[in-house]
This record gives sequence, structure tokens and C-alpha cells, in this order.
Amino acid sequence: MNTAFCGACVATIERSGQANAPFLYGGAIAHALSRLKYQGRRELGPVLGRLLVLGLGELPVVDIVAPVPLHSSKLVSRGYNQSVWLSRAVARERGVEHESLLLRRTREARAQAGQGVRDREQNVLGAFVVRARHRVAGRSVMVVDDVRTTGATLGACEMALRSAGAIRVVTVSLCLTPRDS
Repeated sequence: MNTAFCGACVATIERSGQANAPFLYGGAIAHALSRLKYQGRRELGPVLGRLLVLGLGELPVVDIVAPVPLHSSKLVSRGYNQSVWLSRAVARERGVEHESLLLRRTREARAQAGQGVRDREQNVLGAFVVRARHRVAGRSVMVVDDVRTTGATLGACEMALRSAGAIRVVTVSLCLTPRDS
């Protein structure tokens, strides 16, 4: 795999076996995501976006690619949404529209880390809306996130898109964690 990671780091990257979440959360990927999200290491965004593009399997053709949004308060404090880099790379590779503001998070939810399946689902239920319903009506959309544990966040995004008239929603994440994490 031709990535910006050194040989020792590449050795810690494990495949998940899933086309839409190609890697397991751990090793170099976990370290890079943590540095990107919590230490302001923005230069890692394009590197991880490229890794996602390299890892994705065969997925349905879509019209639009969009990131999972952050709540506005988290976006202000962090200064960027890490999923935008991932979704931008996928859209560029597939030659389709990239809509970084397609979805909006309507309320700030508790951090998903450390929560069980039901708590995660309740935490994000109804937390997303489509900003421009006319942009998705009758179209197919791919939503991209960094880490998938239970799929609750991506599922809530999918519900919002389907209620706005999307005919197909494909969810993608860079990596997958064990369901019991």
C-alpha cells in the first residue's frame, strides 16, 4: 500500500474485511486520528483521506459525497471537521460532487466514545438534518465518517438523508472498532 506512513507504521495497519470501513481502528491509524482530532495536526487529514481512498472496496456509484458534520460548537473549538478531508478525497477519486455542508448537526451530543449501542443510538437520534433538501431528493449520497463503532452516527445521517428524499445512502468510514468498545 503506497501511503505517507513509514514502513513500521504501515505494519500496524490492519484490514477490517469490510468494503465500506476498510481498516481496523488501532496502531498508526488510531494514533494519526487522535493527533488530527485532538492535537490540531491538520496535515494528517489529506494523508488519512488518501488511505481511505486506497482502502475502499467496490461500492455503489453515488451522486454526492458528504462528511458527517460536527456540531457548530465543536467545529469552532477544533477549527475543522476531520471527516471533510476524508470525504473530499473520496469525492475527488470518484469524480462526484463534494458537499461539505450538506448535513447539519442540530444539537451537541455527548461524545460517543465509551457508550454502549443503545446509548449511542439514543445520543444521535434526530441529531442531523439536511440543509438543502432539493440537493438530495432523487439522488444517491455517500456519507463519510472517521471511525465506526456501532454505526449509530452514520445511521442517524442516513435517516435524515432518506427523509429528505435520497434514493440511496451509502455509509463509509476510514476504520471500524470492535462493537464492544
